[in-house]
Amino acid sequence: MTQVFRTCRVCKINKPIEEMVIAVTSTKKIHYKSVCRNCQSDSHKITSRLKKENAYPNSDYRCPICGGNSPKWYLDHDWKTGAFRSWLCNSCNIGLGQFRDDIDLLNKAIAYLSPTPKWYEHG
Repeated sequence: MTQVFRTCRVCKINKPIEEMVIAVTSTKKIHYKSVCRNCQSDSHKITSRLKKENAYPNSDYRCPICGGNSPKWYLDHDWKTGAFRSWLCNSCNIGLGQFRDDIDLLNKAIAYLSPTPKWYEHG
């Protein structure tokens, strides 16, 4: 039987799928995340420490990305350095996560959304 591997988005190491974090959807579908168990564990330790060091926002706080107010805030940190960045609303936190905190991907998304996107221009 062939072993399946996946590259962790944090440590960039190609690992057996069994070493990746398992997630279960609301419909009970099981899938593997793109982060290994070791990196996920390290992240939980980091976020626990950061939550103790950085006070939860008060009611006047606004999301630093969208400027919105939220009933719940999510701690954002740099997965590589462990540095606290800010508290974000759920939408902005999910958005950054979907782009894997990758500046190149975010720049491509900005170019795509630009009035005359590069992909649309004809030679």
